[in-house]
Amino acid sequence: MASEDCDYGTLNRRSTDPEEPRVFRIVLGKNKEVYGPGECLAGEIAVEFSEVKRIQGIVVEFHGLGSVHWEETRGGSTHYKPVTHFENEQVYFNDRTTVFGQELSDVEEDSVVVEKGLRTFSFEYQLPRRPIPPSFEGDHGFVRYWLKAAIIRAERNNHECKRAFTILTPYDLNDEPEALLPAEESYTFTIFPSWFSCFRPQPIDIRARTDRRGYVPGETIVLSASVKNHTNKRVQETYAKLVQIVRYFDNSGFSITTVKELQSVKQHGVESATMARFPSINMLVPCVPPSGLKNCRFIEIRYEAQFLASVTGKNSAISVSLPVRIGTRPLKLRHGVKTLTDIPEEEEEPNKDEAEVKNNGAIAVTSVTGGYNIRDNRDSPFIHGDLIFTPMYNYYCNSGF
Repeated sequence: MASEDCDYGTLNRRSTDPEEPRVFRIVLGKNKEVYGPGECLAGEIAVEFSEVKRIQGIVVEFHGLGSVHWEETRGGSTHYKPVTHFENEQVYFNDRTTVFGQELSDVEEDSVVVEKGLRTFSFEYQLPRRPIPPSFEGDHGFVRYWLKAAIIRAERNNHECKRAFTILTPYDLNDEPEALLPAEESYTFTIFPSWFSCFRPQPIDIRARTDRRGYVPGETIVLSASVKNHTNKRVQETYAKLVQIVRYFDNSGFSITTVKELQSVKQHGVESATMARFPSINMLVPCVPPSGLKNCRFIEIRYEAQFLASVTGKNSAISVSLPVRIGTRPLKLRHGVKTLTDIPEEEEEPNKDEAEVKNNGAIAVTSVTGGYNIRDNRDSPFIHGDLIFTPMYNYYCNSGF
């Protein structure tokens, strides 16, 4: 019988083949998508056959895994370039329970019957209370949590179904002593005239500052900047960016780094021999994983607010970078300063139909970095389930101040 806590919605009938289940789906209790360490993961396995079937049993596996992998081509000849694989892995949990039938080691034949029509089988699993990292999906690695259900059949291929879910571990910005302090940086780029010129070196001075260092998704980074252009060249444009920098480590200490632009706000240029001030550049922090990826030993995440200036005749922009910490719990009101800011009117709020409302004023929203395929080489070629997964993180739509 179906549980009242499980909303089945529309169960898509996948196959008309009598050997294939018409429905095979993992349904989490109350359609919950985000969990914390120590919580109970509960739900049901929904199975529907078009006729009576004999099977060995139905099992559910619970997995937590961190993994890193990338490839590099190094050296070799013109016709052959050897490929080097870099890998790392850590298992956070790996358990299994039988929800129907007998333990697989006890039987060697199909000994139980699944009746025709829709049937549901309940499961519960206590997530580890020990520190584990939050969910993350990246270009060269992941921290992933998922369930896999399998209909076990003697001497035939098993039917499998897979579903990932998010674990979000708290990162309280109030535990960071410097989170409320501004970050400031300056840089001077000097243009040197040709050796035969009588002109002196011509500097461009850039200075930038953030209102503080700690934010949660949904808050606004307020960046102020100035540019002193002492050259005879025009600064074509200036702009602010928020970037995510992820570093992956293999088990020998080698690493690879990716940089993703999350926000970009274009500003005007600066004429030669003039100074320009940019008193308030607002950048909304999108829904992204917290800084550091706490408790994961081989994936590091950090964020930077950057201010850049494009100079005529220079291929790359000159820039300053300011460290930003992104947490899951916002800074509290201190010394009469409101640390949470309203979302600018021109920004659209996340689609609440895709979000799970939280009691702490945040909603869980899918990450802006997008979804990743969670199929792996241990899965059946005919596995059921939604295999494109996007983790969810806290997003604060309303400061409450």
